[in-house]
Amino acid sequence: MNLVERVKRILLSPKTEWEVIDAEQTTPAELYTRYILPLAAIGPIAQLIGYSVFGVTVPFVGTYRVPIGSAITQALVSYLLTLAGTYVLALIIDALERLMEGRTTLVVSHRLSLARSANRVVIIANGGIAEQGAPDELLAQPNSLFAAMVRTDDALMEIDR
Repeated sequence: MNLVERVKRILLSPKTEWEVIDAEQTTPAELYTRYILPLAAIGPIAQLIGYSVFGVTVPFVGTYRVPIGSAITQALVSYLLTLAGTYVLALIIDALERLMEGRTTLVVSHRLSLARSANRVVIIANGGIAEQGAPDELLAQPNSLFAAMVRTDDALMEIDR
C-alpha cells in the first residue's frame, strides 16, 4: 500500500481507515519498514533543511546557519532516537497488554476510541453512576449518554475532515 495514500485516508477519514488497519495482518518488521522508518525520517529531514538552509535565529547575534556536517549529525541522532523511542513504547504497550489480560483494569479516559474497545463502560455524571454496560449495549439505547457522546464525537470527526 502507498504510504502517502494511507496517511491521507487516516487524516481525511480516520474512522473508516482505522477499521481497515485493524483488519490487516502485519508483522512488527513490516510495520517498521513500511511505516515507522519512513515516517520517522520526516522530522529529522525537515530539521536538516531548516538548520542548514534557513539557519537558527540567535537573539542579539542574528541568523546562524548550522554547518551541513553538524546538521546531518543532529538529524541522524534525532532519527535514531525516534526509532528507539518507538521500539521502547511498543515494548511498554505489549507489557501492559499482557499485564491486563484476564484482569479487571480500571481505565479513566476522555477518549471515546479507548472506551469503545472496553468490555464495560461506566459513565459518571453529577457525582454518581449515570449508566453502565457494554459499549455495544449502550450504543443501542436511544437515550444513552454514551451513545450521545459517541454521536457527538463522530460528528466532530466529520467536521474535521
